[in-house]
Amino acid sequence: MITFIPLSVPFATNKDTTTATTDAEHGTEKEQPKALAYLLQMDDIRVLIDCGAPEDFIFNQELPRKYQKLIELPTAANETLQQDQEPSPEFLTSGPLDEILESLAPTIDLVLLSHSTLSHLGLYAYAHAKLGLRCLVYATLPVQSMGKLTVQEAIESWQNEIDVEKEAKESQRNDPSPSSALGKKGKGKRSKRCLVSLEELEEAFDEVKTVRYLQPTHLEGKCAGVTLTAYSAGHSLGGAVWKIRSPTSGTVLIALDWNHNRERHLDGTALLATSGSAAPSSGGGASGGSGGGGISDAVRRPDLLITEVQRGMVVNSRRKDRDAALLEIVHKTIQSGNSVFFPVDPSARLLELLVLLDQHWAYAYPHAKFPLCLVSRTGKEVVERARTYMEWMTREWATKSSGANADEEDGKAKAQKKGRGMKNNAPSSPLEFKYLKIFSTIAQMDEAIGTTQAKVVLAVPPSMTHGPSRRLFARFAQNPNDVVIMIQRGQPGSIARWLWDRWQSKQASGVLWKAGKVGSAVAIGEKLKFELKSKVPLEGDELRAHLEAELAEKERQAQQRALLARSRRRLEADEDDESSDSDDSSDDDAGGAFDEMPGVGPNGRVANGGNFAEPGSLTRKKGHTTAFDGSRGGARVGAVEGMGDGVSNEVSFDIYLKGNASRATSFFGAKAGVGGEGPYGVGIRYRMFPMIERKRRIDAYGETIDVGRWLSKKRELEAATAGQDEDEDKDAKRKKLIAEKRKAAAATPSKFITEELEIEISCKVAFIDMEGLNDGRALKTLIPQLHPRRLIMVDADEETRKDMVASISAVKSMTKEIHAPWISVTVKIGELTNAYTVNMGDGLLTSMVMSRFEDYEVGYLRANVKFDDGSTVPTLEPLSAVSTEARIAEIREPSSSSPALKSEGAEAVQPSQTLVTKELKAIPIRKMKSANVEILSPTLFVGDLKLSTLKSSLSSNHRIGSEFAGEGMLVCDTGAMGRGGGSNEAVTVKKESQGRIVVEGNVGKGVRLVRKAVYDLHAKVAGM
Repeated sequence: MITFIPLSVPFATNKDTTTATTDAEHGTEKEQPKALAYLLQMDDIRVLIDCGAPEDFIFNQELPRKYQKLIELPTAANETLQQDQEPSPEFLTSGPLDEILESLAPTIDLVLLSHSTLSHLGLYAYAHAKLGLRCLVYATLPVQSMGKLTVQEAIESWQNEIDVEKEAKESQRNDPSPSSALGKKGKGKRSKRCLVSLEELEEAFDEVKTVRYLQPTHLEGKCAGVTLTAYSAGHSLGGAVWKIRSPTSGTVLIALDWNHNRERHLDGTALLATSGSAAPSSGGGASGGSGGGGISDAVRRPDLLITEVQRGMVVNSRRKDRDAALLEIVHKTIQSGNSVFFPVDPSARLLELLVLLDQHWAYAYPHAKFPLCLVSRTGKEVVERARTYMEWMTREWATKSSGANADEEDGKAKAQKKGRGMKNNAPSSPLEFKYLKIFSTIAQMDEAIGTTQAKVVLAVPPSMTHGPSRRLFARFAQNPNDVVIMIQRGQPGSIARWLWDRWQSKQASGVLWKAGKVGSAVAIGEKLKFELKSKVPLEGDELRAHLEAELAEKERQAQQRALLARSRRRLEADEDDESSDSDDSSDDDAGGAFDEMPGVGPNGRVANGGNFAEPGSLTRKKGHTTAFDGSRGGARVGAVEGMGDGVSNEVSFDIYLKGNASRATSFFGAKAGVGGEGPYGVGIRYRMFPMIERKRRIDAYGETIDVGRWLSKKRELEAATAGQDEDEDKDAKRKKLIAEKRKAAAATPSKFITEELEIEISCKVAFIDMEGLNDGRALKTLIPQLHPRRLIMVDADEETRKDMVASISAVKSMTKEIHAPWISVTVKIGELTNAYTVNMGDGLLTSMVMSRFEDYEVGYLRANVKFDDGSTVPTLEPLSAVSTEARIAEIREPSSSSPALKSEGAEAVQPSQTLVTKELKAIPIRKMKSANVEILSPTLFVGDLKLSTLKSSLSSNHRIGSEFAGEGMLVCDTGAMGRGGGSNEAVTVKKESQGRIVVEGNVGKGVRLVRKAVYDLHAKVAGM
């Protein structure tokens, strides 16, 4: 069974129901910032399709009444949601996406990311770092790389405008519980911003597994048996249409934000088959087509098609008209000495606009008279990465890229031979962008280019919710001769959407956005209030106070460290005293000669010429100076005060290591007169300078181990694999750069300020749609050509949903299972299918006959289920001969419970129709027929017959001509086979209903050949 739930879509509703059981009115809908997320459950596998976020990373949608009731109740329902490890799809209701994913993320098995925009993957890093989303994540290589740069651009921009950590703490303090979704006053207003650190961002996107177009990926673990394939979607670099094949749920095709038209740097979607899209490019990248082909066989006839229809009532203008209008506005504005401003996307749609402007600059302004600027923190890296993904772009660019690499190598070789550089001979790349200047901040651009100079400026983000585009708009809006050109409508509630609404209202009645017309630039002439947030360095008294506070904090921390060190030293000293006391007690117990010395009195003098001391006269262990008293050579230096009368300490002239003197413990002791004993007859041993004996290092075979040779070999191997580790080095450099940025930001004392602005929009505003998406004509034409068995349409408002359902349902060959759910509505398709894992015995494998059907092999089996000891997986074994004979005997000899054969029936049987056994019992032939039916299973034919395929098969394999006669009937001319024509024998093949094919004709060779051709187009599963 397949279950589908839209978790977050561009239009929200207050409908209380969560099941698509009626098409009645479901309340008012309100457009919200685009943050896409869908839950697809195939039996027990949960798939999260996209995980988007708005530009401000705040999920501030108004909550339906049912969700408000849920989070207001602190008892049963809410506790069930928190305690249930796998919440059922029916329990999920409309609400903030981050709140839903908090309970849903641990149960997700697979995540698919379609595009590199914030609306498709903006929340993924936060869900991975904060919400426990740890599962398989798949995306194409450009989506993984460009998506990370897109989110990084947004995070760095917000970190440069607000104190993220302080805001998070305040949000947690004000809204500590899940019920914070209602805000402080329960009005649906939230202040939680779902941002992560750059380190968490790197870690999250490192977990993404990358795939190529047309590359089948077989999943493992809980998703074992599922095959995943990505196809080109257009719209963005690396954008994917996902095809999921499940053995229990069939084929699911997911097509979100696709574009059927070819653009400058991208081909159209792979949903359209063209003559050039039959085979992928050399790098496995570009595969798609232009808008003039048919449907690709790889995506035709899916069991379920999930597609977005947000633009179902929009008619796109022609690309030629859009480009001409945009370049005309740019040319007239800069020629008059004014500037043009574009708010753009950080990566997805930026490249298309850059290619267009760069080509225009090369043609119209070859001397770079007018600067072309891009203000983006990740702009340089986006352009550099895009140059490495040429194989993912148009087929011509992919071919040019491979040819350019070869020409570059030839040019290098020729340049080396001639002894001069190859700068002028290097081939030009379509993404070279000679006239583009990229700046990280607005200040850098102002330093390089004057503020009054005519120029074209591109800045992020497109909705102007924050970042450089918001601040530059405040600058350009006050000049009546400057022009602001928007290429996207922007998210609701943003400056871009406010400008678009005013622009749309000032257009002529026949020139509307949805009508496929390109409007003109207009003057808004209204006032707009908005805030500008920024991070500025401290100055003057603020800087002095900050430095004093910082110094005081450092001194306080130093004092704390000193106190900790002092207490640690005291503890160590106490431990040393305890250990010395324990040593003294152990020496006293052992009767050591060093503590109880002969001839020493209580005052430390030598008594009676070296005789034994009086009983009980003990001395304490000698210090360092006393230990060396009376050393070799007999030289007296003098008496040391405090060590006793008449006792002198003599210093040895030998070189010794301080503190390393010990008593001699030889069996013979010290000889008198030798000079190697102390003043009390105790020998002293000194430790001299250490001497290291160098040994020759050999192996087990007597060979010398040359370590240097192996180290040099290691260096050679590392140098050989340096090219393979280039990507890892880049990642390490990137992480190092991020750490340096954080250190530099922390080292500069700064503060966050907010400016309240009210300006009059004096500039001209124009809108030219360059989102690169489909329109209503494409949707209504291509969806029926895909022939899906079931269809789910998402992302549209109520009016668009009704129009699309009516248009698609009007197609006669289209399926009747069409669903258009709004947010939080559950769509159930099919029934629950249970899949089991079994082992097949060797005898069963050898006896089975398998038939191939698409990507599967199908066979029929009858077996016994056997559980081995110590194994939880059952094994299928073939039926034994004994059980088969017993079954046949049971059939031949009816049991006592079966009714006796009537005499009339027995007399009606002819002798030729009887079976004689040992008991000579007569069994009716119809009884044997029923018995045979029970033993043998019927043959199954798996597949979907297409009469067009049958027609070509008859023509190529059997040389039988055929023609269509009406809908669902094929007439085959079999009379001319082998006789040169002239006969009117014909065989008809009809598809009467699902699973029923009728072959009619006179019994003969022709019918047999046609029937064989029909059988060959199916997977034949023979009974056992």
